[in-house]
Amino acid sequence: MSMDNRLVGNAKQIDPRAGCPPSAAQLVDTAKLIDAHYARRPDPATPAQRVAFGTSGYRGSSFDSTFNEAHVLAITQATGAIASRSASQVHCSSSSRPAPPSH
Repeated sequence: MSMDNRLVGNAKQIDPRAGCPPSAAQLVDTAKLIDAHYARRPDPATPAQRVAFGTSGYRGSSFDSTFNEAHVLAITQATGAIASRSASQVHCSSSSRPAPPSH
């Protein structure tokens, strides 16, 4: 499904389907989507199936093996590692500063 979101000036053009009920072709079989989320595994050798971040976060589809449980686990692991590293850097840098003078 491709939406036409061309920029007009600095604003996005509103999709003509906005406010309308979805057509049958736009609906997703939720049970199949959930099955794909847990059953499919991304192939790290396929660039499109790797986790990649942009300015709007990560987007993909379980049907294409571009967003599934393995991606969620990888993103969670990376987020935890970054948070842990940031916390240790804050701790180290704050402990190396002299204490403020007391009045």
